[in-house]
Amino acid sequence: MSCHTYASTFPDSPIALGGPGKTDAELFADVTRLHIESPSEILRLFAADRSADVLLRVNLDIPISGASLAMGGGATPFGMDPEGIAECIEMLSDQDAIRLRGIHAHLAVLTTEVEYADTALMFL
Repeated sequence: MSCHTYASTFPDSPIALGGPGKTDAELFADVTRLHIESPSEILRLFAADRSADVLLRVNLDIPISGASLAMGGGATPFGMDPEGIAECIEMLSDQDAIRLRGIHAHLAVLTTEVEYADTALMFL
């Protein structure tokens, strides 16, 4: 469902937008929060001259066994390595339009191991 369709269907609901490969239309949409996948998305937001609340999506370097798809490690279309996060934080300092609200860490798909959440907290 597109942001426009969602906003039309649920006009009073906040919208958080994440995921790789955001188009300019998606990145510049009137949403409550954006999940940023790369430093280049921050640069595109600056170019749009708009304000936004953002989460930075980090790929933590945590070994995940038994998952059908693990997200951790380096920079991918689905998030940044720690160096990318540091670069974004540096870009966000000394300005007020794009506000860092937190970190988004997606570890894996289809794992039932609860201890991974505890491990992730140690990295954050």
